[in-house]
Amino acid sequence: MYSELFSPPPEKCYNELNDYDTCIGERVYKVNNTIRDYVAHHFEEALRSGCITVCYEPILRALTNKICSFEALARWHDPERGEILPRDFIPVLEETNKIHLLDHFIAKTAIQALHTRQQQDLPIVPVVINLSRRDFCLTDPAGVLNQLTEKYQLPHIYLQVEITETAFVDDEAILTESIQKLRASGYTVTLDNFGEGHSSLAALQRCSIDEISLDKVFFENFTKSSRLLLTSILLMAKTLGIHTAAEGVQTEEQAEFLRRIGCEKIQGPVCRPHATPVDQLQILQQAQAPYFESLLEQQVFQQAGLTNLVTDAPIALFVDDEKKLQLLTANTSYEKELQLCDINSIQEANRQLRELPQPLKARLRTIAHEAIRSHRVEGELFVQNGRYFQFHLRNLAGTNGFYIHRAELHCLPHAKDEDLSEQYDQAVRHLMQFYHDIYLIDTQQNCIQVLSAKVSTRKAGSHMHGIMAAFMNFANLHIHPDDHTRFLHYIHRLTSVSSNEIDTTRFDLFRVKMPNGGYHWKNFSLTSFRYKDRPCQLLCLRDFVFEELPDRDKLINTVMASYGFTNLPADQESPITDAALWRTLTQFSHRKLFWKDRERRFCGASPAFLRYYGIQNTNELIGKTDKDLGWHLSNLEMDQTEKCVLEHGEPVHDGQGRCIARGRQHAISFSKYPIYQGTEIVGLLGEFRDVEEERNYHKLQRKLYLIDEETDFYNYRGMILASVEFADNLRLSRVNYTGAMLVIPEFASIAKLYGPSVRRAVLRRICAVIRKNMPASVVGAHTGRATFVLFLKNQSVGTMRRFIEQIRTDLTTITEVDGFACHFSMHYALESGTEARTSDEFLKILSSRCLDYLPSYGVTGMIGDQVPFDIEKFDHVNRLIYIADAETYDLLYVNPCLLHYRHLPVDYQYAGQKCYQLFNGTSSPCTSCPRDNLRRDRFHFRQFHSPHNSRDYLIWETMISWNNRNCIFSDRLDVERMIANNQGSRTTEQTAISINDITSLAIQEEDPNVGIQRMMEKLGRTLSATHIILMEEESDGFHLSCTYEWHAEDCAPLRQCLQHTTILENKPFYDAFHNSPVLLVDNAAAYQERHPELQSIPQGKLERYAIGQLMIEHRSLGYIAIINPAKEGFAAIAKPLHTILRVSSIMMRNRDNIQKLHAISTVDQLTGVGNRRALNDFVDKCLRPGTMYAVIFVDVNRLKKMNDTFGHARGDLLIQTIAYVLSNVAGKNHVFRFGGDEFLALMPCSSDEEAITIINRMEQSMTTHHCSAAIGYVLCLAPFHDLEEIIHQADERMYSDKKRKHMRRDDD
Repeated sequence: MYSELFSPPPEKCYNELNDYDTCIGERVYKVNNTIRDYVAHHFEEALRSGCITVCYEPILRALTNKICSFEALARWHDPERGEILPRDFIPVLEETNKIHLLDHFIAKTAIQALHTRQQQDLPIVPVVINLSRRDFCLTDPAGVLNQLTEKYQLPHIYLQVEITETAFVDDEAILTESIQKLRASGYTVTLDNFGEGHSSLAALQRCSIDEISLDKVFFENFTKSSRLLLTSILLMAKTLGIHTAAEGVQTEEQAEFLRRIGCEKIQGPVCRPHATPVDQLQILQQAQAPYFESLLEQQVFQQAGLTNLVTDAPIALFVDDEKKLQLLTANTSYEKELQLCDINSIQEANRQLRELPQPLKARLRTIAHEAIRSHRVEGELFVQNGRYFQFHLRNLAGTNGFYIHRAELHCLPHAKDEDLSEQYDQAVRHLMQFYHDIYLIDTQQNCIQVLSAKVSTRKAGSHMHGIMAAFMNFANLHIHPDDHTRFLHYIHRLTSVSSNEIDTTRFDLFRVKMPNGGYHWKNFSLTSFRYKDRPCQLLCLRDFVFEELPDRDKLINTVMASYGFTNLPADQESPITDAALWRTLTQFSHRKLFWKDRERRFCGASPAFLRYYGIQNTNELIGKTDKDLGWHLSNLEMDQTEKCVLEHGEPVHDGQGRCIARGRQHAISFSKYPIYQGTEIVGLLGEFRDVEEERNYHKLQRKLYLIDEETDFYNYRGMILASVEFADNLRLSRVNYTGAMLVIPEFASIAKLYGPSVRRAVLRRICAVIRKNMPASVVGAHTGRATFVLFLKNQSVGTMRRFIEQIRTDLTTITEVDGFACHFSMHYALESGTEARTSDEFLKILSSRCLDYLPSYGVTGMIGDQVPFDIEKFDHVNRLIYIADAETYDLLYVNPCLLHYRHLPVDYQYAGQKCYQLFNGTSSPCTSCPRDNLRRDRFHFRQFHSPHNSRDYLIWETMISWNNRNCIFSDRLDVERMIANNQGSRTTEQTAISINDITSLAIQEEDPNVGIQRMMEKLGRTLSATHIILMEEESDGFHLSCTYEWHAEDCAPLRQCLQHTTILENKPFYDAFHNSPVLLVDNAAAYQERHPELQSIPQGKLERYAIGQLMIEHRSLGYIAIINPAKEGFAAIAKPLHTILRVSSIMMRNRDNIQKLHAISTVDQLTGVGNRRALNDFVDKCLRPGTMYAVIFVDVNRLKKMNDTFGHARGDLLIQTIAYVLSNVAGKNHVFRFGGDEFLALMPCSSDEEAITIINRMEQSMTTHHCSAAIGYVLCLAPFHDLEEIIHQADERMYSDKKRKHMRRDDD
């Protein structure tokens, strides 16, 4: 954790220490033989004992002075020799080929520090790691760093690799190839000590380098020549697209010079805090976030860092937080332009920016917004100190409220023509103080020059050819429709200016549309004059005086009265007022109308609107917002559309959305329009219609409910339906399919960091990769947060894996999106359709394999079964553990215990080696390898004799998903070592093997009830017990009942006498559970004497028993009791019982989940009776063969009229009443809701007379409950061979009954 960040070496040896930090590999100092020998013989011991540590030297962003990275440096604090300097030990390590051990240690320590800070949610910045040229000969640096970053889940963007230019002297081919691999993996590569030696330019020519770090030699003697040389190097680097840093910067003067010429980072004494180490640590703790550069800032500055400031053009860089602009740096030419405004420093410029008048601030803000939006150069003409200044702004980089702009500032020269021209020039300069838009119109050239523009989108200084065409376009875009004709007449007079009208001005008023959508009155003045013997006009715009007055409403009435305009002429009054029309529309129309104020609060609504939402009184609505009322699951879309209407005056037509009404979501189409009061928008008027009432509802529903609009894949609902379709196709047509789930874990953090625009771009890029690599027949779903589920029929898991692996490969090659650095990994899981019986089970298995995504799917019963933990935990266990790729046998992880066992160093580079090569010394996989038999849900145990070393092993292996691959996890014990360490270990292991077998029986069963029963039987026989009972807590929380029991053949069952016992009768057990979940009672009689209140287990011949509490997610489920197990081994029961308890708890939860899912899938949610699926289950499983049944078809009368007249809530109540009546007569399990208003009841019935009696009872009960239905029936003998035909016959009988009742009402 940067723990040594503020504990740098003493000042007196700072330069000495860094002499070799920046010159790794070069022999600058002669190392005496004593030190050389000491280093050679004690280095590895010093590395193990902690004498060698890592300290971090800060690197600052030149523009902001924030820490943008650290350089990781090694320090050797020896107990015998004190401080051993890098210049002494690094050459020795290179000579002895041990330098890679040091660099591996530095890299691992730095990555661990970053990982720890990341886990603690502390700010982190990249760390620079120095690599020696010998590293590239002895190891694969990219592979080593990839292994470490994968292990600690660190994005590659947080590591930068620094290589000295002297490393290019030797082994250039190897170095060049390694640099390409590092950059392809997403690491930044820096060429260190640039300018120190002769090979700098050659290195740049032959290798792709991201950054150069200028050597400190430039700053040791900071002369004019060194400044010129630095300027040239910076210009060359930016031309080549290479970023720049400088090390060894000693003074603020040097730092300021580097800022002006565009150097991005600085390092050296000037960057070191001046406080004591303790004070510095306090400063860091108190202001962590402001002290460090954020990842967003890093990415934006990285994109803007290549801006060339070494130019004669006046260039500056501004930072923009969407609220204010701040000048960061400027080159000499820009500073000279500022001096013409009497601004002599950047600090003074920023002060004046803060103190600008509000109109000028608004103009600058508008320019900045346009630059961000358009990605083009935006400009404006300003006047300062009697001079014109042309200001241009272009956005370089940024997103999510942080932007960097490039600015140019040009002072326009004074006019040098005749006196009249100078007068005009001066006049225009002063006009700009009062008019926001000024256009110079040259009628002879048929051209318009934009001198200043706020209303028009044209830039200041631009030209428009074709006067009338330009102004007609201006009218269409900006002039109120009612003023169009008058405005064009006003402009048309431009072409008819006579000589008598020179030096005259014409005034007029027009309403002009503002950026917020409102209209303001503007004063137009058109002045004619002659310039260079050509007639010209000057068109100037400014706010009409009344727009600037706070009490203009009162004053305008006074002004109108002074001109005699008091009342509307009688002949202009209409007998039908607008208010009458509006009242008629709202009261009698079926249109659902509503209106809101500018704060988007409801001000009123039409009766149709109120009826739709079931609102009795408008007071329930007025003053509230959509968010207050909770009518939308997501308010974002509605917020955006209403913001568009209220802020920009843009009507919305036929928008699509969803609202919640009458207990469920409805698809709606809406339109919204701005309400103007005068020229200001004061609110909005909206209307909507329920598209479920339209013919194209099903098509629209598919679009709204099944398709993810961002990706055009299915959404979560669509995924469920697709899974059902694939599963049904497999069941009915025997066409197998394969599923895959992909999770990109970095997506959420990238979206949060970079904002919505980059988030959308990243999602589009990911989808493009998926579509590119998957066949056209794939069915895909995006369920949110970059999690995808893919279905592919008639393809094997192996084929799907090849597609997915290519997707993963392509994703890992993405290093930036829209200029922002991104690093992606991918977790995935695969499954064949034949592995599951249902679509629900298929998705459950798939999600359980993709561990990281389980919580988002809401699949209960699985996340608690799997415990993810850091692979680093295996570094500290005394067992032989490795992880290898299941397909290639490549080693991915080997723990230190196994490396030590094989007499290998702890940093041994095993990456890329095969497991069978390293451990068995063979050139092909072991013949006894159980790879094809491994599963994820259990360990595979085997004994293995190695001919390689003649030793015996006990091996537990399983299949896991790690690093996006199917991997073999192997845990082995050396039998001889195990016996030597613990003579009793063999018995313990055999017991563990038995427990594995017992739990495997349970897991293999499809039905959890059968699995629990078989497990209890196996457990009882293994332990020679008389009874195994499972006491389960009842829903009331106060009672327990025995739900499962096993007993020996010669023992009587206990289950009947263990029903509905109280918790108090079991209190001694629960008291014991507070200390341990397992209680062993080896003397039952003595325990009963101590606890006479214990009454749950019959004492009888009770000798001993073991009790274990069943828990799931900190919730008690009950307990398992093992009664009278064999005395031998009784004390060792506790450990296996823990496993039994865990497995039993999980299976009980899975049993409950299956029951809940079955209930949800078979129960009609509105009425509580069965649905169509429940009917099919009843017919298949519950009918008694040979029994006659009455199949009664019921159709609710007048349901549509009830819905139309009183609303759907009353209609739902009618349906519930009918269901209640039928359930009372036939029994709830015999009633099924068949459709919207149709029910089916199945009852044993021997004759028509009995059936008519049943129907009469139904009708009488309906009359009592004020409802009615048409009823028809048929009698059928079970089993039913054609249920659909039986239902059809009952339906026809019902229809006849309905027709008869209708005719009876007509007769009445």
